Amino acid sequence: MTAATGFDNTRVYIAVGMNSSETSSSSKKRCFLQNLLKGIALTFGVAAGFSFWVGGRAIHEMTQTDRLLAEMEGIALAVVFALLAVLLKGLAERIEDPDYGETVSLAIGKTSEGEE
Repeated sequence: MTAATGFDNTRVYIAVGMNSSETSSSSKKRCFLQNLLKGIALTFGVAAGFSFWVGGRAIHEMTQTDRLLAEMEGIALAVVFALLAVLLKGLAERIEDPDYGETVSLAIGKTSEGEE
């Protein structure tokens, strides 16, 4: 299993590639990675719901900030957690059977016209 992370001017990417010569242990690793990403996505989803419902009140009580500002911070946290959950779940769903031999990648940001 090969993994690469990188950053250039317009694109942040994570790629997980599988060679066709890898054994069934690689499919176990792939299944583990897929389940791990789904579990982390579920955790972020729960955190998003929790911060949406009680985040503003908790921030207001702990930091003694204005209630309106604390509610906006709670909603912002919920959006961030929900975004992370969606990205991780999407990446987990794109991990396929190693028989296809394709590279799985998640790109965030602008892409050039010549890139895919």
